[in-house]
This record gives sequence, C-alpha cells and structure tokens, in this order.
Amino acid sequence: MFFRLLRGSDGYADYFMSYPLKDRLLVVDYSNAVVKFKDCSGELVDDAGAVILTKLIFDSLQIRNKEIIMEYCSSLNFADNGAEIVKLLDYKMAVEKCADGNYVGDEDGDFRTEFLGFLLSKI
Repeated sequence: MFFRLLRGSDGYADYFMSYPLKDRLLVVDYSNAVVKFKDCSGELVDDAGAVILTKLIFDSLQIRNKEIIMEYCSSLNFADNGAEIVKLLDYKMAVEKCADGNYVGDEDGDFRTEFLGFLLSKI
C-alpha cells in the first residue's frame, strides 16, 4: 500500500480496486458517479455521487494511513525531502477530511473528486 500512497489519489484508488473493492462495485451512471455496492450487513446500497462509498473508504483508511505517513515522514530528512513530506502530510489531511465528510466546497474536494475519477475508471 505504501508505494501506492506516494502516487496520491490515483494510488489510493488503485489500492481499493485491487483489494477491498475488487469485483464488489457496480457503476450505474459514470457521469453522475452513481454506484451500487453491498454494505457490511449485505444490503445493496444505491449511492448517488458515491458519497456514502467514499466516506466509508476514507473512514476505514484514515488511522492506518496516518500511521504509515507519520512513520515514513519521521524517517526522512526535511532538508532533503521537504517537498515529499509536505505532499504526504497533505494526503494525510485530505484523507482525514474525506473520512469526516468535510470535502464539499473545500480544496480537499479535489482529492476526493480525483480519487473518485480514478476509482471509477478502474472498473
């Protein structure tokens, strides 16, 4: 997962389509991001805009995402890797905001939008 994380929203989408969501997601309408998936109780969920799905995805990811990023960043020398550290910390914050559902009207909405675009393109 770690090397996918370095690719940003595309890497996150690649991870989810390769493992947790593999063969478990149906796109009803690509242009409006309407998807169907089964929730943890086995109920089929119709999700316009993939709002429920992306919140579930980022909520499930945020703790491990933070651990991985903080561990990796602490191993880097800021003088030599400052831009990479800042980029990774931006990803960490974007995932946390998306997990909280705070992406509407926010600059981190771009992260969710990019993630969703990549996710749907992999189906």
